[in-house]
Amino acid sequence: MSEHRRDDAAQAIKAIAVEGGNLGIEIVDVAGHVEDVASRISEQAQRFHGLREAALRVLGSDRAMGEAARAARQTAAHAGEQVVSQRARVEGALGDIRDLVEVVRSTSTRLEQLQASLQEVTRTVAGIAEIADHTKMLAIHATGEAAHAG
Repeated sequence: MSEHRRDDAAQAIKAIAVEGGNLGIEIVDVAGHVEDVASRISEQAQRFHGLREAALRVLGSDRAMGEAARAARQTAAHAGEQVVSQRARVEGALGDIRDLVEVVRSTSTRLEQLQASLQEVTRTVAGIAEIADHTKMLAIHATGEAAHAG
């Protein structure tokens, strides 16, 4: 019977280890998505910086003003498209983060359940140890009684 409980405890510990590994992989995956989003936002900031510089050149040059304005509009349109695209990626990353939070909550609940199970195992083992001690004491007394009677 105690071997069955040990097997159950070993399986529970193994399940926790697997869940912990999966959680670690998911965290790394989310971190990769966040780094990708941060990189693209940096690129967009550089593009906006380039747009600002183009606008300043337009103001400084009457002759190239029309052409520079057209280029600025194209860059702004492209940047706007990129912002829309990045927004979708950010929303996707936020969804992944929400999913990760749910996984963490679920894992926390499982760990709490495991802790309760381990406490029950500890209480059972303590009860078995107490019974073993009583049995040992009874055997010692019986041996003494048998020697005394014998």
